[in-house]
Amino acid sequence: MPPNKQDQHSGAGEIDLNKILLPKKDGPSVDSAQRINAGALLAQELGATLSTPPLEQVPVAEPKIDAEEFAPIATPEDTGVRNLQTYQGDVERVVQGKHVSVVSIAAAEAERRSKKSLEIHELIEATQPKHTLRTVVLIAASVLLVIAAGILVHYVYVFNAPLPAGSPNAAPFIAVDGTTLVSMSQNTTPSAVMNQLVQAKKSVNLSLGLIAQLYIQTAATSSDSAPQYVDAPTLLSALAPDIPGNLLRAVQPVYLLGVHSFGLNQPFLIIKVDSYEQAYAGMLAWETSMKADLSPLFAYTPAPGVRAQQSAGSAQFLQTNFFDVIVENHNARILTSADGSLNFLWTFLDRQTIVITTNAGTLREIISRLLQAPILPLPGK
Repeated sequence: MPPNKQDQHSGAGEIDLNKILLPKKDGPSVDSAQRINAGALLAQELGATLSTPPLEQVPVAEPKIDAEEFAPIATPEDTGVRNLQTYQGDVERVVQGKHVSVVSIAAAEAERRSKKSLEIHELIEATQPKHTLRTVVLIAASVLLVIAAGILVHYVYVFNAPLPAGSPNAAPFIAVDGTTLVSMSQNTTPSAVMNQLVQAKKSVNLSLGLIAQLYIQTAATSSDSAPQYVDAPTLLSALAPDIPGNLLRAVQPVYLLGVHSFGLNQPFLIIKVDSYEQAYAGMLAWETSMKADLSPLFAYTPAPGVRAQQSAGSAQFLQTNFFDVIVENHNARILTSADGSLNFLWTFLDRQTIVITTNAGTLREIISRLLQAPILPLPGK
C-alpha cells in the first residue's frame, strides 16, 4: 500500500531511532558497589604476609598497574626481597643507622688504606737484608779519599811551595817546577852549608827535564824573628871564603841555585852582575879554586861520551885546567874528566848573566827557559 501523504512529508518512516538515541546506561553492579578504596587496599597489602620466593625466582618484569586502581609501588624492603649488597648500599645504611657523615666515612677509609700501605712497606723492609757491609765500605772509601786528598795537598805544598812573602829578593830568573827550602844557621861553617845543599839536591824528586829551586834562608833565632833570605854575596862567601873580591862586589843579591833532573840531579847557579869586565876578570881568577869550592855540590862523573874539543886558537893565559869551547852557541870555559867528557862549565849568557853548571844539557834547558820565561821585575828596579 502506498504511503500516505502525511508520512512522506514528516519523514518518520525513514528515520531509525536506534541509531540516533544513546544506549541505555546500565545501573551499578553489585561488584562495583562493594569496591574498596585505595587506602583500605594499601592497609590490606601491608598487613598481609607474603611468602619470600627465592632470589632466582623473582620475576624481572614489572607488574602492570591499573590506572583506576592507583596505589603506591611497594619497595624491595616492603615486598621482602633483599637487594644485592653494594658499597653504596653499605654507606647508605651506615649513614642512616649510625648518623655519621659521608666525609667521616671517606676519612676512615683513607686512614684504613694508609695503615694497610704502611704495613706492606714495613713488611717489605723487614724482608729485605740490611746493607750494613755496603755502608761500612762506603764510609771507609770516603775516609780514604779524604786522606788521599790531604796527602796530595801536602805534596803540592811541599814540592811546589811559593816563595815566602817576606823574601822579595827570591824571585827566580826562569820558570821552575818546584821549590825546596834549605835552612842555614847564623854561624855556620862552609862544610856544614855544603852538606845541607848536597842533601837538598839529593832530596829533589822530579820527572826528567824538570827544574827545582833550592831556596836558602837563615833559621829564625827566636819565636819573634822570621827566616831571612840568603843573598848571593852571602852564599858565595859561605861556600868559597877565598873568592876574589872584585867578583863578589860585582854580584847582585838576586840569584837562582837549582837542580835539573837530567839523568842525575844536576846542579846549576845563575847570578847577575853589575859590571861585565869586573865579573869576567873575577871569574878567571876564581878558576884556580872554583871547582874545589863548589864540590861536592857540583861534583859530576859523566858516562863516557863525546870528548869535548878545545876551541882553535884559544890561549891559556892562566895556568888552570879550564879551556874554551862553544857550548850551545855560547863561549864557555869548561873542565873535563879523564876521558875528555865535560863535567864542569861556566859561561856568560849575556853581559849580566853568569851560569855555572856541570853539563851541556842543563845549560840548554836554562837557555830555553830564559827565552820562554815571563819578565819579572827585579827588586829595587
